[in-house]
Amino acid sequence: MGYSKSHEFCSDSSIGLKSLAIDSRYQVKGLGAQFMKVLPKYLSENYADNAFIYLTVNCKNHGTINCYKKAGFEDTAKLYLGGLVGPQHIMRRK
Repeated sequence: MGYSKSHEFCSDSSIGLKSLAIDSRYQVKGLGAQFMKVLPKYLSENYADNAFIYLTVNCKNHGTINCYKKAGFEDTAKLYLGGLVGPQHIMRRK
């Protein structure tokens, strides 16, 4: 099932990043930031027909929120309440 089918905030012309996890032994080493730097090129080469990429991030995860913002994601000012770990910001990038 596609992300847009299970998440009403994501249009059919967009894609979603379902999850991204970095093992705790490797966190705070810049790996997430490096991934976010190469993600746009990968998406433009492989998913050029999609208008946006969406993701959600726990409201308490300030470090990751900042990482996504630095990578060009914007906070839509809406919350996703269907997550297992509490409310999540809905973010997207063109």
